[in-house]
Amino acid sequence: MSEQILSRGYYETDGATPAATVNAHISASIKHDGEKSPFVRIGKGIFTLKHKTTAFATVSKEKTTENITAPEDETSDSIIHSFGMYWQRDLVVWRNDPKMYGKQQALSKPVDFGKQKGIYILYDHHTVVYVGRSIDRPLGKRMYEHTIDRLGSRWNRFSWFGLLDVTQEGNLRETALNTLYQSQ
Repeated sequence: MSEQILSRGYYETDGATPAATVNAHISASIKHDGEKSPFVRIGKGIFTLKHKTTAFATVSKEKTTENITAPEDETSDSIIHSFGMYWQRDLVVWRNDPKMYGKQQALSKPVDFGKQKGIYILYDHHTVVYVGRSIDRPLGKRMYEHTIDRLGSRWNRFSWFGLLDVTQEGNLRETALNTLYQSQ
């Protein structure tokens, strides 16, 4: 939805996470405007217009009521906040503290994911060579180590799945797990 809004010129942003901004605005509309809001939440981060709903609307309204009582600070019920798929190894300047820049969309600010923490996969083209985690050291540093260790000559692509949230300014930040969803 955010790509359509931006491509049609309905809204302009330099933010790093336009999808999160759209999600926040729609969630705020549902919370503050109640029945007057033109939106209905049909799933986590999934919305539709009220006049487009059919028999699914009864389920949607129940789910919306349930979600409105949850903290509005929610950005996602997933622990994965960002990811990169099949990045080319040779496009990164590998050093002890590499910069791994990526964008969510064409108009987004570049984000340095080298300081991200999470899970990564090393590939030889599309064949998985190694799966690792980077919790105590940043992702960029951990992957740099794989350029000089026993795996150094065995991979040319990588994917990563980040635990740190991306702010509107394009920075990474720690997030507390939502205890409401942990207890369910």
